[in-house]
Amino acid sequence: MTSARYLLLAILLMGSAAMAHADGVLADPRMIVSDPPCFEGPCPNPVGLTFSFTSNANGGGFFEFTNESDFDWTSLLIETGSDPFTVPPNLISCQTNAFLSCVVSDLGGGVTAMYLSGVTAPGCEFGCANGIPDFDIFTINLNGEADDPISTDPNGSGGWGSGRNFSASANVPPPVPEPATITLMAAGLGVFFAKKKLGSRRHSNG
Repeated sequence: MTSARYLLLAILLMGSAAMAHADGVLADPRMIVSDPPCFEGPCPNPVGLTFSFTSNANGGGFFEFTNESDFDWTSLLIETGSDPFTVPPNLISCQTNAFLSCVVSDLGGGVTAMYLSGVTAPGCEFGCANGIPDFDIFTINLNGEADDPISTDPNGSGGWGSGRNFSASANVPPPVPEPATITLMAAGLGVFFAKKKLGSRRHSNG
């Protein structure tokens, strides 16, 4: 098989894997993390540095929590596995006003992560991102697709699939992504160079 054919095979493998990876995804999933204040009691469920939540039967949901960990949060890692189906990171829309950025990545093994991090220096007047201070309320909204209006309905619909589990950890370092496309590309190039090396040996022996 020629070098060009091996390269074409590697590209086809990446494309077919990407299509299989996205199979079953109902819509573009959206996650919004914000930290509105608690003006009227009682405040929402208290959580510590780790907590979990689950999407509703419609693949969405609106969750309210209170940071009672005794720490201000400067980062938040939210992970989800492949049940009921794997969610490709490139389909996820991640928004936040609590942190400066939200990076979505593939951790390998069917695990997708959303890493929220970065806070504004004290004294900021407008557009501040203060993380999630101790005793502050924060919300996680799974409702709607990326272009839909924001809905705060706990029974709202989203693209995450029914009963999807999420685990969250505050004040942790960023995860190390293992993008599936890079892994497939490395495998394809490995086959290409192995074949090329084998062909060179046969040529020299002949």
